[in-house]
Amino acid sequence: MRKIYSTIIIALFSLSAFVSGAAELETKFISYEISEQVSSTITEADSSISVIMPAGTDLAALVPDFTLSNGAKAFIGETEQVSGTVVDFSAGAVEYKVVNDTVEQVWTVSVIAAVKVTFLVDMNSAELAEGDDVWVTGSFNGWNQPGTGASVMMTKTDSGYVAMVYMPENAGEIAYKYFIGASWDNGDTYNGSENRLMQVGAEDNMLVDIWNEEVVTVTFNVDATEAELVEGDVVYVTGSFVGWNTPGTGKSVLMSDAGDGVWTANVPMTKNLGEIEYKYFKNASWDDGDKVGNKSLTIADENITIDPADLWKPAVSVEENKLDQVSMYPNPITNKLTITNLDGVSEVVISSLVGQILDVKSVDASEVTINTSDLKSGIYLVVVKDNAGNSKAIRVVKQ
Repeated sequence: MRKIYSTIIIALFSLSAFVSGAAELETKFISYEISEQVSSTITEADSSISVIMPAGTDLAALVPDFTLSNGAKAFIGETEQVSGTVVDFSAGAVEYKVVNDTVEQVWTVSVIAAVKVTFLVDMNSAELAEGDDVWVTGSFNGWNQPGTGASVMMTKTDSGYVAMVYMPENAGEIAYKYFIGASWDNGDTYNGSENRLMQVGAEDNMLVDIWNEEVVTVTFNVDATEAELVEGDVVYVTGSFVGWNTPGTGKSVLMSDAGDGVWTANVPMTKNLGEIEYKYFKNASWDDGDKVGNKSLTIADENITIDPADLWKPAVSVEENKLDQVSMYPNPITNKLTITNLDGVSEVVISSLVGQILDVKSVDASEVTINTSDLKSGIYLVVVKDNAGNSKAIRVVKQ
């Protein structure tokens, strides 16, 4: 009997040693992080790791910190990798070979620099039933069906439904659309059921939309002959109608070359939006804009075509130079906003990102302080204007 018990004990010990040995031969990344990352996701199903870094990150000199399965080693090519070793991700994904004794496994690590795009949609005109969800999907996730894949369920807030999505910087034009419920059945009918468009550049952006928005179309035309465009240059139009998104980002609009120096764009705008301001820019930044000053239009309930085309003006006026000196503090604001260097400025306008004017102040001094305690939390535009029609817009955040 003792011999039988001894045999059972030996067998159990051998089984335990076998299981322990199998565990030691795992070839997994237990953790993988890079300093200042937005997120890091390990997916064992396909042996992949995805890391999102803030826009502007130098992908050529990243330093991953990682841990591996007990006894495992990691290699890139023939070079062993240890936690804290510099890795170059600038050419794309990097393959690690994780080896544990006689077992090996290939892991693919992808790192992208990404901007944060915040979607905000006003659903007051929607027929939402209790328990209904709101989703956003689009070309940024391969048009995953709402409620599946990388489609994004939005969160209800006092300002509307909100979702934050990270997208590769400088991804260019992105199409998107809102849906009620996890299907294609109940989508936003913006501009006759067309998809909304945005530009993903190198900075974070907030998009402010209205569910089933009634729109008119504004056709912008600009004769950019004086812009001295060279091969590869493009023209954008931006303004108060898109919250003064930086050219090449957000809902700023990439124009099409219509020939003979004229660039054109058809832009849907909220019906009866009222007065808007706009300006043309060469390429994706604030650096090289039409120097004639901001132009204005009144948006009612009919389509508008700018004909004859606006003329691009390269000369910089003294008034515009003065506007460049205007500054504001604090930002974010709480109960008051101070604006300085207002020499030559005649008016200050505070508006929402969709162009609704909330406050207008006449200026007769070099500095003014505005009471902002009645403003709700959110993002606003502060526009300073001079008597010559020039203006400058600055975004401020109310906490």
